[in-house]
Amino acid sequence: MSKLWAYLVGLIAADGHVEKKRVVLAQKDVIYLSLVWAMLARLGVAATKPFLDRRAGVYKIYINSREFRRRVVAYVPMGRKSNVLPPPPLEGEEALMYIAGFTDGDGWVEHVIKKRGEKRYCYLRIGIKTKSQKLRDWMHDTLLKLCIRAHKADKKSGYEVHIDTPDLYRLGDLLLNPTHVKKLALLQRAGPGRETPGLHASCNGGDSGIRPRKGEAIP
Repeated sequence: MSKLWAYLVGLIAADGHVEKKRVVLAQKDVIYLSLVWAMLARLGVAATKPFLDRRAGVYKIYINSREFRRRVVAYVPMGRKSNVLPPPPLEGEEALMYIAGFTDGDGWVEHVIKKRGEKRYCYLRIGIKTKSQKLRDWMHDTLLKLCIRAHKADKKSGYEVHIDTPDLYRLGDLLLNPTHVKKLALLQRAGPGRETPGLHASCNGGDSGIRPRKGEAIP
């Protein structure tokens, strides 16, 4: 599987679904969906141009290629799959590209500001949410294997992975969703940079200086 394929499979796992004869992608951002359509064209995969589904209130792409669907369904089960998404059999950079695609679909970028006594500190965070605990645990463990320090958080609405050390740029540099790209650029200028002292955690598990919120766990 190419890195671009891995990215698209991750995105479909987050923001798409597999039907009997096609794959459907849905997004509120038509600019991003147009970018995805261009990626599919690069792979030679025929798809409809983004159109507005007024009933659902989102833009969609229909991918009618049987071969594309056959390959995707090996990673994304048909129908309502959010609770049962299996971890993909991917490793290394392909696994990271899958996580990037999933993040662009069901993730976010934020600027966290915290106070400790009279001191205030801030840092960037990339968050990922899924309803599949197995997939969340796989993403968390995969990031750690790639020396990207992450921690888990179990919420009522789903299972999350948070990355809030400078390691996050390893993933952030792969994001293509314009909303995430712009926010990363803006927050990087407003907040700590890639080499901020006290926020770096080594691959060997050094202390990042960040403490989890209630309900979060550090591996």
